Amino acid sequence: MTFVKICGLTQPADAELALQLGASHLGCVVAPDSPRASTWAARRAIRELARGRAAFVLVVRGLEAAAVQALAKDCEPEFVQWHGLDAAAEAAVATVLPAPLMRVRRLEPGAAALPPTSAAPGSPIVLDGGRGGAGTRFDWRLLAGGSPEHVFVAGGIDPGNVGELLAFSPWGVDVSSGIESAPGRKDHGAMRALFGVPGLGEQEVVR
Repeated sequence: MTFVKICGLTQPADAELALQLGASHLGCVVAPDSPRASTWAARRAIRELARGRAAFVLVVRGLEAAAVQALAKDCEPEFVQWHGLDAAAEAAVATVLPAPLMRVRRLEPGAAALPPTSAAPGSPIVLDGGRGGAGTRFDWRLLAGGSPEHVFVAGGIDPGNVGELLAFSPWGVDVSSGIESAPGRKDHGAMRALFGVPGLGEQEVVR
């Protein structure tokens, strides 16, 4: 079975349905430029819903390290997914965060190969086809040589095409805009359709 991360959550009711359907990871965004930015109250509520049921992921972009540290201490995520860092910055912040860093690797349009994706079991990587939340997919045929372990595939995934992606046996899928009625508002019918595709969900929590 493939792990499923439902990201860009802003409504506790959406998070609860994701958990019931079999999500292994729930993501809340804190980014000044994101239409999916979560409020403090929603983030805390979703974090509590996830406790013991799924891994909670704090997704950040455009923030200073001190702000991310404070956010992580407040909501106690299993992982911090930080967009926009280069390798040197990742190495620096990984040593000071109170939770493992979930690194992001972006594939530029026309990429002919996957970027390096060496990941430890306790620190997954996200492969994204564009800027986080943009809903841009990369060429999934690049996964044909063997989908990397402990790597989520993100970007442009929806109920209509996830079966195509599953043909490459990804370790995990990261879905946000493809199951929304509006940014940050999940469409419950689309969520049910996504999890209705054989091979998704029903996983144990990954710590």
